[in-house]
Amino acid sequence: MPFVVGIYEMQVGRIDQELARLFEDYYVQAFGKVLAVQPAVHRVIPVGESIRAGLEIHPYESAAGIVGGAAAWGVLDCICRKQKALIGEPCGHPVDVCMALSDRPEAFEHSPVVKALTHDEALAVLERAARAGLVHSVSNSRSGVSYICNCCTCSCGILRGIAALGVANAVARSAFVNTVDESRCIGCEDCLTACQFGALSMGEFTAAVERARCVGCGVCVVACPEGALVLERRPENELNPVPSDEWDWMRQRAAERAIDIARVL
Repeated sequence: MPFVVGIYEMQVGRIDQELARLFEDYYVQAFGKVLAVQPAVHRVIPVGESIRAGLEIHPYESAAGIVGGAAAWGVLDCICRKQKALIGEPCGHPVDVCMALSDRPEAFEHSPVVKALTHDEALAVLERAARAGLVHSVSNSRSGVSYICNCCTCSCGILRGIAALGVANAVARSAFVNTVDESRCIGCEDCLTACQFGALSMGEFTAAVERARCVGCGVCVVACPEGALVLERRPENELNPVPSDEWDWMRQRAAERAIDIARVL
């Protein structure tokens, strides 16, 4: 396992103040180098109800599709929010919203850390996270996804890389981008508050989207009381191919670092 995502997350049931402080020191001093390597560690998947009706959505692009493809589901505490709270910097978002998935039925029934869920309960966790303004993100591959993180830029080790470390491509954006229906927008600015990436601003009368900053999470769509926002598919020239599986992802990251992965694994 890599340290992140992997060994570190496995400490969620035992992390204490000492480990939390050590991780914070490591994060500030060195983790930006990890986040800068491409392909990104995580990719964003949108809130399902945020996508324009009729658009084709691949299963690996949909949180509900990923949940539906699993045979067992679980929820556990977010180690990122636990870590920030232990160093005296709690963010206020829900903690019990990180999701574990498995292709083995009843995989989490006897786990001391993961609470086993039904399929419908797993979808309810996704909805609760979206309503809390959290961003769905997963491992950056089309297959083999074993978790869904529900993230924020204030605590998440990946998204915080954008807000705190200035790594603009710390997360792979989704295949979608926010658009504004100017005929429905009333300029209430609720979406500006909801967006964690500074991708929305007020024009003369309505909200405006800065496409380069939008990660296509759809959180702002859920927050809009007038239904004036919706996600549309980006043109192909704005998309980076998603690695096929974890091995492909590792191979590409190793190649960017001029490492022969066969000599490492």
